[in-house]
Amino acid sequence: MADDTKLILRELEKINQRMGDMHGDLDGKINAIHDNLNGKIDAIHDDLNGKIIDLNGKIIDLNDKMDAIHDDLNDKIIDLQKANTKIQVLIETEIIKMIDLIGNGHDFLQMRVNEALKMEEKWEGMGLEQIMQRIELNKLKDHLGIA
Repeated sequence: MADDTKLILRELEKINQRMGDMHGDLDGKINAIHDNLNGKIDAIHDDLNGKIIDLNGKIIDLNDKMDAIHDDLNDKIIDLQKANTKIQVLIETEIIKMIDLIGNGHDFLQMRVNEALKMEEKWEGMGLEQIMQRIELNKLKDHLGIA
């Protein structure tokens, strides 16, 4: 081989060596970047998992609170329904008493009106009887000649 060829081969060998070194350096840098990115991704992943766990805990707490509020509202509704029923029964009872009282008062007044009408009829009858007796008395006086 000629000297020029040997020189070119040596230069190619040096270039090959440098390329290998550069390749090794690039692989190292790529691996470092890869490891760095993986570390950051893992940290972000862990942070997000922690936040998800926190949110799940908060959701469970909110569900528990909503269940408690729901139960409390149901209890209050039941209490209101019971109170409403008691009030309805009380009102019905009082209305029945008042209707009975009005009915009794009406009956009492009707009896008194009937008694008053009977008394008025008696008075009218007594007035007519008195008039009839005067007529009879006048007839007797006329017949006897008494003035």
